[in-house]
Amino acid sequence: MSSRALRRLEKQREQTRLAEENNDVEEVEEESVEPVKKAQNIFALIGGEEDDDEDDEDQEKVESETEDVKASVHLPTKSQKKNKKKKNKGKKKAEPKEVDEDSDDELDKIIKELNRKENRIVDTTEIDAEEEEAIDDEVTHEILDSSFSHFTPLKQYKSASLLKIDPRDLDPDNEFKKLFGNLSAEALNDADSTTSTSVPPEILQQIKRLSKVVRGWGGRDRRSIPGTTRKLILTKIRDDWIPTPKKDINMEELSIKEVIDDKAAESEDWVDVIKDDVVKMAKYGIKHYKFERGAESKIANSQFYASVVVTPNHENLMQLLPRFPYHVETILQVALILIRQGDKSNSNGLVERALFTFDRGFKQNFDLSNGLTRLPFNYYLNRQFYLAVFRYIEILSKKGTLFTAFTYAKLLLALSPADDPYGVRYFIDFYAIVSAEYKYLTEIVDSPLVTTYSKWYTPGIAYSTVLAYLYLGNERKAKEYLKKAFIKHPFTGYKLLEAIGLASDIPVNDYSIFEVGQETELSTEAYLLRAPIVWKEANHRKFLHDTLLGFINNKIKFQPTQDGVIPMNFLRFAILSGEGKVMAKIPPEIWEQNEIYEFDVLPPKLGYNDEEIMEMVRNLSLQDAIDQQVPGAFPE
Repeated sequence: MSSRALRRLEKQREQTRLAEENNDVEEVEEESVEPVKKAQNIFALIGGEEDDDEDDEDQEKVESETEDVKASVHLPTKSQKKNKKKKNKGKKKAEPKEVDEDSDDELDKIIKELNRKENRIVDTTEIDAEEEEAIDDEVTHEILDSSFSHFTPLKQYKSASLLKIDPRDLDPDNEFKKLFGNLSAEALNDADSTTSTSVPPEILQQIKRLSKVVRGWGGRDRRSIPGTTRKLILTKIRDDWIPTPKKDINMEELSIKEVIDDKAAESEDWVDVIKDDVVKMAKYGIKHYKFERGAESKIANSQFYASVVVTPNHENLMQLLPRFPYHVETILQVALILIRQGDKSNSNGLVERALFTFDRGFKQNFDLSNGLTRLPFNYYLNRQFYLAVFRYIEILSKKGTLFTAFTYAKLLLALSPADDPYGVRYFIDFYAIVSAEYKYLTEIVDSPLVTTYSKWYTPGIAYSTVLAYLYLGNERKAKEYLKKAFIKHPFTGYKLLEAIGLASDIPVNDYSIFEVGQETELSTEAYLLRAPIVWKEANHRKFLHDTLLGFINNKIKFQPTQDGVIPMNFLRFAILSGEGKVMAKIPPEIWEQNEIYEFDVLPPKLGYNDEEIMEMVRNLSLQDAIDQQVPGAFPE
């Protein structure tokens, strides 16, 4: 675009602004100056629809992209301007309107190209009619196929708005500010400076001296990491974390071919169908990543498996932690041991350290907040990240930072919304209610994230949506969704009446009429554990009691129970929750047919790295343990 066109656009903007100030619209029309839309300001468009109070890092990104735009415009030099003037001398001037249209076209091209590169928009004109029809298809599918073929790339793209998060909401300090007022920087810094684990004073002084040697460690905001200008997102560096210039875990973006191979290995669809879906996901900006670890971690890995799988020994495991302070499996396993020993403080600090290890390894362009980023569960270290986030949600709940816990639950679902490996759909409703995110429940219940498959309409989402509408003051909608919930989950409705203490007049005592299977009984028990906590208001309980009894007395026909194999993601959630009542209802064959390890609960059969790991465990001999200095792994 020429500099003359830019100046003309600037002149038009100035004329429009003056006209608006003087309320002289007629004068603008006489001069044939078309109002310039706000969207024509390319520098305003670069950052998208961001909040006014965006942080410094976002501002730096905007400035960087602004420079890219300037470079792509290629403004002419002074000598080029003179030559152009000579060439164009005597030629008829182009009409202003034509110049403006050309300028706008060129602007649009630049903006569209930038946005395409950053995957910020998808050209919806490229979506064919068949895809548009598919997104409007309200049919809920009963069979949950392994490839989730009905949860199309377009549906995933349309659902991204419900999976987006504000990275600032991942910091519990921000929730503390809302709960206790605007805390001073000194108070927050004092809280952050406390050690995450118990460390002797002399060791702590050594760590502080070492942190001065490792340049870029922590910084004033405790989010700086050596070797990059990227800031930590999930964690802040604690004083007792040993400074290291080299990160233990790296992240790689998967190529389209790798994603196709992954999906082909776990799906029965034709390769051409899989390829088409993966290409569409790439078009919509859906990216896939995996965590990787260097070869130097082999010693830590082998010693960990020797202490956990081959010959379980907690003491050996505890001794490994000082030697390998950022080995995530060791960190998370020791944290679990400390919880059972009643040492919750040190356990919480270790989970934060595990999150830091992953946080530090994030790729520069990794965006966990846009709802379009995926971490395939079949990669071993990806599963460790899921486990760390799940454990951290539990910690946040106990701290009372329930909105932060809700944000992490959304993150966990966003990273793999199709297979939902840790069963977020079974507990996200609880965090939505206790953090007063009622509107979110009313939106997600009618989105493809729930309506695509019948099993995604869990008892928790079904009945908590009713409660959300009650909190929003819409009793008509609450009754409508309670009827829908009762038709789909009648057994849960009956048991819910019992759980909230208003079931003395229920006309049915024999629950065998529901033909309840293991899946229904297990999912109902999981929901009822927390139901009394959210159904706490007397008027809400009365509404539930009266309305449900009306449905029962009117003999509303409910759907027959579609019990089948218990979903693997729900089993993972049930086991990791540690709730005795839920675990007691897990069928015995689940325990008999699977080797269940808490560091990797029920991994997928085709998980990457698993074969290598188990082969290493099988071949780990006594001499290997001695060579690797595993104390007591194989006692004489």
